[in-house]
Amino acid sequence: MSSISEWLSHFWPVLMLIALAIALTVFVFRRRLFERGYRKGEAKDPSQVKRENPPDEWSRSH
Repeated sequence: MSSISEWLSHFWPVLMLIALAIALTVFVFRRRLFERGYRKGEAKDPSQVKRENPPDEWSRSH
């Protein structure tokens, strides 16, 4: 009998933590918080980067 009551005493906190994890996951994916800023591999201003980093002489001759 004590094992059931011990299990029930841990059940509600564990259930609340699982519900919190699901709620936070839904919140993050709905708000797209992980996509803020520039994408990886994408320049801020491609034309400015092209002006600042001209091609090498070797690449122009080939």
